Amino acid sequence: MAAPNNLAEQISAKIDEVRTNAPNTEFKVITDAGYGQICVGPIVTSPSQLCDLASPFHDAAPPRFSLPHKSPVWVGTTFRNWPIEHAGFSQWVIRLSPHFRQSWIDTGIHDLIELCKASRPIAKHYIMGAFLFWSSAVNCFCFKSGPMTVTLLDLALMLNVPLNGERINPNLRADAPKFNLSKAQKSYGAFVKLFMGEEPYKPDRNEHIAFLAFFIAEYILCTSSFRVTEDCFLLATALADGRRCNLGEFILAHLYRSLGDIAPLKDPRTFKCPGGPLWIVQLWLALYFPELFEVGPPIKDELCGFQLISAGTRLPHVLDVLQVFNNHSIRSPELMCPALQLTYPPSWLLAGWDVEDLEEAVQADPRLKLGGPYWGIALKCRNLISRLDYDRSGVEPYCSNFVSRQFGFCQGLPYPLLIAFNNRGTHRASIENYSELQYIISLNKAYIPPLSELSRPIFTPSCTPEFTNWWTSIVQNSFDLSPK
Repeated sequence: MAAPNNLAEQISAKIDEVRTNAPNTEFKVITDAGYGQICVGPIVTSPSQLCDLASPFHDAAPPRFSLPHKSPVWVGTTFRNWPIEHAGFSQWVIRLSPHFRQSWIDTGIHDLIELCKASRPIAKHYIMGAFLFWSSAVNCFCFKSGPMTVTLLDLALMLNVPLNGERINPNLRADAPKFNLSKAQKSYGAFVKLFMGEEPYKPDRNEHIAFLAFFIAEYILCTSSFRVTEDCFLLATALADGRRCNLGEFILAHLYRSLGDIAPLKDPRTFKCPGGPLWIVQLWLALYFPELFEVGPPIKDELCGFQLISAGTRLPHVLDVLQVFNNHSIRSPELMCPALQLTYPPSWLLAGWDVEDLEEAVQADPRLKLGGPYWGIALKCRNLISRLDYDRSGVEPYCSNFVSRQFGFCQGLPYPLLIAFNNRGTHRASIENYSELQYIISLNKAYIPPLSELSRPIFTPSCTPEFTNWWTSIVQNSFDLSPK
């Protein structure tokens, strides 16, 4: 990725080049495919050689369905980074909440902090069963019924985290205190004992930063080393200073990276448990696949994560899970967009369509103003940035046009990410310097549709004939769950 001299000119030239080479492609974020079929773009308007570029599979990483699926291999593997219920964390929240609760609400992390106090039993065979369908090329689960993924809108629904605000990337700056900790002191247990204060002493800024650093390490980055890393302190300081940061993009980038790292592409039989918030995948599966979980009654709250986090499993074996994902050649359309099926949707979700006078309603409840921006942000394809230091940074594609039905729109034939930085899923390049970071950020600032330009989502989204034919051919050539 060459460092550009004139960012605006280089980006414009690159986009013009892509569009010239793809004459039968519609590049708008929201696209009318004809006959009233509204799709998330970019889409290919008629089949061509461009369809080969959109395939979620590539030669270097074929689907893993032909591997022997034996229960001891998948069910017996330990997820070291799976967050467990931590008594110290809950006590720390109780101690700090009277002093910093409003700050957490303002920065958009209060509900996630409360959610992380809950117990989350792991269903390893569900995680492993789903990951076998994962494509790192487009960051989607390629189920037989079509591609699906964890979207930014899903994160807002499940976790109530911000999708806007200051982007979290290697250029993030904050006046973080120098704690000068040893390796042992950064371990979770020792860290909590070291920094959690005692009553009647009032918590200070340093204790607040330490708490947020632990929260980020254990529940967002989910470090497999069980330690609080230096970049956690940087982000924690920004949040402690009241800066509203885009946690949605940050969390999703690390979630995608974690799914891609579970099995190294050079040997798909070798299991690897990377860091990253894999526990969110289990919440997502409970949201989209109610047949897999015993989900409790709806809870009236701004996030549905409280209802999902303690859901019990219905299926005992990974082979049963694989059959569910492989047999849904035709999935009920209403299950594709659970956001529209929630008994208690968040106040912002459908404000733009359901409230007659939005300006007046926003004055009564400021959260309603999130509805328009959140929908527009979640619909736009782009590159997500992971990590806070250049050496370990990376870029993950967010391909919302592959999962249009999850937003209540028609699924068209998707065009690959307009300008991608990774080699079809086989390589994740790091961001080398500030110029490259600027280039990516400039691309991400491209047009995002306001709510006034969006058609109202529907409860039963469908697919265009072009997509159905294309996906059928992919399924016939790639899906095989027969043990070898």
